[in-house]
Amino acid sequence: MKPRFFYGWYIVAVGFLANVAAAFSLASTLSVFLKPLTEDLGVSRGVFSLLRSGEGLIAASMAPVIGSLVDRHGARWLMALGAVVVGTGYVLLSQVQAFWQFLLVRWGLVRG
Repeated sequence: MKPRFFYGWYIVAVGFLANVAAAFSLASTLSVFLKPLTEDLGVSRGVFSLLRSGEGLIAASMAPVIGSLVDRHGARWLMALGAVVVGTGYVLLSQVQAFWQFLLVRWGLVRG
């Protein structure tokens, strides 16, 4: 009898593809606003690009914590809470006046 393919690998594959699709869509949309944002916030494009590096490091360091929370409490409530936090972050992004404010909101609420 041929062993069946473990169903969990389908879940892993779909999760991976969803993460890749989300990462590319977020990265490409921010790049559209790179020039106006850097001009409005008064920073160079290099400094602004460090923001994206920091976001990646924050996401990588938070992954084990979020994973254990999902295992313990389930994804439904964490996703709802995450949507509220990110939505609040986007509202706050519309009010920033300086790069440090933009950085704190992006790292703390939108991607952190």
